[in-house]
Amino acid sequence: MLKRLCLLLGLITLLTVPVLAQDTVVVPDVRRMPLPQAASILNIIGLNLGEDTTADITEGQEPNTIVSQSVEPGTSIARGTAIDVSVLRAANVRLIYDDNDITFINLTPDPMNINGITLTSSDGTATSYNANQISGNLDGAECLQLWSITRGNPKDVAGCRSILWRTTNNTAFHFWTQVNGVNRFIVSEGGIQRAECEAAAPNTQDSPLTCEFYIAGGSSGGNDSTPYIYLAYTTNAIAFINNSLNQWMMTDQTTLLNNNPALNATNAPLMFGDVNLLREEFRVGLGRITQLAPGQCIMYTLEGVDVTAPPQPCNVVAQRALQPNIAFWVAPFGVRSASDGRERTCPAALPNRLTLCIVPR
Repeated sequence: MLKRLCLLLGLITLLTVPVLAQDTVVVPDVRRMPLPQAASILNIIGLNLGEDTTADITEGQEPNTIVSQSVEPGTSIARGTAIDVSVLRAANVRLIYDDNDITFINLTPDPMNINGITLTSSDGTATSYNANQISGNLDGAECLQLWSITRGNPKDVAGCRSILWRTTNNTAFHFWTQVNGVNRFIVSEGGIQRAECEAAAPNTQDSPLTCEFYIAGGSSGGNDSTPYIYLAYTTNAIAFINNSLNQWMMTDQTTLLNNNPALNATNAPLMFGDVNLLREEFRVGLGRITQLAPGQCIMYTLEGVDVTAPPQPCNVVAQRALQPNIAFWVAPFGVRSASDGRERTCPAALPNRLTLCIVPR
């Protein structure tokens, strides 16, 4: 792991471009790169990754790589500018729906993490639904189904090996229908828009609509999120580090369980990338708090201790000091993985030693 991390940091150093002036940088060429790698390079030189739209793959093109960018390479622009990109992706999700029901289909044979999927109306009366209200994960060819009318069982849909389903009469959840004056709805993953779909008109059972798109939580000729999380810590600090070369590391899907003996309760849940814990004043670098790019990390330190560097080399995007009575790594802490639902234990930090804990995401 350490060798991989050093290789990654060396690669990022080679690919960065010089800073022209304090507030001006040269745009690098991130075409043909995986999106997470491009984000890392842009962040290091002071640029933001903007919107990433999906481009259809044609024969001979490499899936999950950038095909175009909004600012030409070599252009001098203001530090902090966002660079939009278009990424070659095959759809791995299909929605099939009418005004009565909607089915979310995993088009791949592999497990799919849908914890971050939110479906929200884009006009009319505000309606929304979080996919994890039914389930946080889908097996290969497994489906979610949501009904707007009372139903005793799911209906069969082509492509669904099995169906997890729910019915709700609450119109605030009926994001896909026109009953609330909605014409279109948006599918987002971790705050990133993945698709905008047409809402179903009344009496469309004989002519259901479809909407296909890509999400990072599922495979599409290659998954762009790491299947694991990587924690490196000492008694004074702990870092959540992405040591991959070309994948995102998700920080808001795996639940940590705090067993600090000073707490009144055990197994107190904590998300490492909780945006409420890591508000704007705790951001120290560019990057997405819930989705770390290669070489990036989030660090928590003990309050009152002067920590000048993370436990292992990484580009810190957010850092916050925690009081000793709530610092979770001073005692063995639990890790509940979203990928398989299992709970594991990471050991407590030891004096004058580096501890690593690597578990499934």
